[in-house]
Amino acid sequence: FNGNGELGVGSTNNGLLPQVLSLGGIATAIEAGFFNSFALLAPSNTFELGVWKGWGTNDHDQLGLSNGTFRLLSPGTVSNLSDSAQIAAGFNHTIILSWIEQVRGFGLDTLGQLDFGVSATQPDPNLRTISLGP
Repeated sequence: FNGNGELGVGSTNNGLLPQVLSLGGIATAIEAGFFNSFALLAPSNTFELGVWKGWGTNDHDQLGLSNGTFRLLSPGTVSNLSDSAQIAAGFNHTIILSWIEQVRGFGLDTLGQLDFGVSATQPDPNLRTISLGP
């Protein structure tokens, strides 16, 4: 199924065979959510961090774009994730671990999956850090 662009091939056509994605670099990590996906590209030199690409559904800002884009049919750079070392994509939310060991979340939080104490959408991964306790 590719109704939301989760295959990242530039369309919503279903794919029966594997297809090569144009990421613009070498992927070193991948993560698939319910209707979206992420890939971490290797840095181009030792002074840079990797670049995260995301595609698929963003109706609850689970790609972290913070710009109202409903979906990306092809991989696009997610600049808000530039300091992210690891990522975990859920149903309509995403959790990241930054290089400075902060845990942040964004996307839908109606069931407390982001632990912000509110029932809303959190669009920007740079705004809310998830408290893991003492």
